[in-house]
Amino acid sequence: VLVAATALGYAYLFLLRAVAQGLIWIATAVSMLVLLWSGYKLWFSEPLMMGPDGQPLVGPNGLIDTGSMGGDNAVSIHRAIAVVLWILALIVALLACCFGNSVKLSTACVRQGVIVMWKMPLMLAAPFVKALVKTILAVIFLLGWVHLLSIGEVTGLGLHRTLKFTGQQWMYLIFYVYTAFWILQYVSALYQFAIAYCV
Repeated sequence: VLVAATALGYAYLFLLRAVAQGLIWIATAVSMLVLLWSGYKLWFSEPLMMGPDGQPLVGPNGLIDTGSMGGDNAVSIHRAIAVVLWILALIVALLACCFGNSVKLSTACVRQGVIVMWKMPLMLAAPFVKALVKTILAVIFLLGWVHLLSIGEVTGLGLHRTLKFTGQQWMYLIFYVYTAFWILQYVSALYQFAIAYCV
């Protein structure tokens, strides 16, 4: 999985370096087409009336009911959603027209970032290392939390047992959670610093 993810990462970086602006415009066009097509399908399709068992209701003629039994409300909802999707497609088109120059600037920034990544390819492994370190630390902190919970007094019988803590024990628990959270955030800050220093 790691090898495949790394290979896909390098392929994506190559595509960004070669055709970053084209990828953005293709993604914009695809999102507009998906919104328009979804609106079209909702506007012109008949909603199925579903029974309590999740199966389509069958009308008196033995055919699947497409809204004859109180489906006017469902048709209205479908058409309202279709109009919302068409408005979203229009907004995407307007944003694409208005921010065309910003797309050029952002793709130039992305190309520079890709050049940096090509010069330091081990930076692709940095997020994986960070995730691995934070996962190991989180598991260690969770085990420590379970051990710390054992300082409480167990009360009750059978399955109805509870833990009771004194005020000082609550302070231990709160301090432990705070310290664990602080250490995890320190690791994240260290990762950000290392990436910023490399660039």
